[in-house]
Amino acid sequence: MAQTDINIRQVLDERPVGGFQWRVIGLCLFVALLDGFDTQIIAFTGPAIAKGFGMSPADMTWIFIAGTLGMAIGAMGLGTIGDRIGRRQAILAAIALFSVFSFAIAFAQTPMQIVVLRFLTGLGMGGATPVLLALAAEYSPARLRGAVLTVVLLGLPAGALLGGVLAAGWMAVIGWQGMYLVGGAIPMVIFLVCLLLLPESPQFLAARGRPDDLG
Repeated sequence: MAQTDINIRQVLDERPVGGFQWRVIGLCLFVALLDGFDTQIIAFTGPAIAKGFGMSPADMTWIFIAGTLGMAIGAMGLGTIGDRIGRRQAILAAIALFSVFSFAIAFAQTPMQIVVLRFLTGLGMGGATPVLLALAAEYSPARLRGAVLTVVLLGLPAGALLGGVLAAGWMAVIGWQGMYLVGGAIPMVIFLVCLLLLPESPQFLAARGRPDDLG
């Protein structure tokens, strides 16, 4: 491990947690909430999609499989890519994937389009989690790291819960398409927020000879 990397870890471990670090952790948590929402939205909209397209339970299986497969590939792929291009860029890529393609599902005209779009959405949903946890861990002092990771990880089921609340209260009004519009539009806004406010990994900056960018 490089000396600069060790120094950054030591500084983060020894100094009080500042607003800059809480901002990073908060953004990671919020992205995890949206990730959880989009991950589980198919469970709430599945029956309406099946009814709208006249699909059998067997047909719906392909939509579920597509999303799960995308998530598995995304978790492996973006986690590795994040080590090369930086956590910030990987998180932005993940948000872009699950926001744009979730939004597009609202305009799908055939079940096959939903299968393909759900797979592409899954790439972002699965890819976001490991990179979010890695970035939150890197900005957390050792004494709080376990608690921080637990809170960020709990964003996933919390997001799913919010999806259930929205579906119960509003899906009858906005339809299943409206659920995907919400599931895509809000992450698009958060993408812009992260583009402005989310910093890069301190270890990545150190490795690139840019430790002063840490802030």
